[in-house]
Amino acid sequence: MTFGWLGNALILCGHWLLGRKSRVAFLFTITGGICWIIEGLHISKPDLIFIELVLGCIAIRNFFKWAKHD
Repeated sequence: MTFGWLGNALILCGHWLLGRKSRVAFLFTITGGICWIIEGLHISKPDLIFIELVLGCIAIRNFFKWAKHD
């Protein structure tokens, strides 16, 4: 299994958990994004690395913003 497939599985689980209003969903999506960053480094895709870094920052921001409402 490549990091891309693992990343996909984690991101899908994260989105599913987000629909269930589970805060842990952000950790799944962040971890999935890290997998995609590793894959991007492996295949030399700077655009993939960049977008996953941006999406990871947004997920981290949302993780902390969500905590204020718990």
